Amino acid sequence: MAFSFLSTSETSPITQLALPLASKAGAGYYASGTACLVSPGIAIAASHVVEDHWERCCEGRPLQRDALGNFSLLALQTLDAGRGRVLWETTRVWLSPITDVAFLGLRHLASNVETVPSVCFRLDLLPPPVGARVTAFGYRKSEIRLPDPNDPLSIEWHDEPTTSVGFVQEIYTHDGAGLQFPTFRTNARQGGGMSGGPVVNQLGRLCGVVCRGFQVEPDAEPIEYVATLWPAMSTLLDVGPNGELGVPKYPAIELARTHRMAAIHEEFLTVTVDQVAGRMETAFRGPSVCPCPGVASETPKA
Repeated sequence: MAFSFLSTSETSPITQLALPLASKAGAGYYASGTACLVSPGIAIAASHVVEDHWERCCEGRPLQRDALGNFSLLALQTLDAGRGRVLWETTRVWLSPITDVAFLGLRHLASNVETVPSVCFRLDLLPPPVGARVTAFGYRKSEIRLPDPNDPLSIEWHDEPTTSVGFVQEIYTHDGAGLQFPTFRTNARQGGGMSGGPVVNQLGRLCGVVCRGFQVEPDAEPIEYVATLWPAMSTLLDVGPNGELGVPKYPAIELARTHRMAAIHEEFLTVTVDQVAGRMETAFRGPSVCPCPGVASETPKA
């Protein structure tokens, strides 16, 4: 059927890069959302997913934009065609002030492999042009049980890796569909649990994360929205190359410029930070050099 979900094997290579999320909730676990590895020890997810986990685990206390991960937000990485597992714990959360993207600082909690590989998505910071083919991925349904509380790797994480394919329908450079940040609309079907999951372009580069969709009839063309990556590049991080926290803050775009994140089109972005007032601006340098038709050369920021 057109616009349908495609079941994806847990042994697929994408499960090394896109990780299901869960948090401790009372005596059990609450599973929801997907994260994407973008740099060693750093992942991105949808801000609304992280905030949902925080509220469930922290009794409604608001999550600050720059917060220590003192709640148990976990991510599971599958390696070696399903034979290896790595459990990651979130130690830091940085919420973008502009878009529905959060950066997660990850710490290796447990694994059954000798060496944890540094595998990450390659990013394209610009959205694909209208008409381009895109693929979305995420974990639509997850259930978790921990038979042995003393053994984190005994965690039984039953999920449903899911892929969908579609095309870019429209690009919103400022806001659209009630979302106050740049997005693009696609007919690649998305579902619950896929929020924060990767959307990749025809070259296999991460070009956005799943952020919102509208309910439509089962056979109708989906109306789904993807948060573009470039606005998130002004998010201020304070993590060093070896995972150390508390280093002087810098915009996330510096991960690409210091080769800690594999990204293309970073040269089209200008990020300025007013450390005193805390204001951040991200803008394209000019439409004449922007290869993506329909994308504004400069976007005002909140």
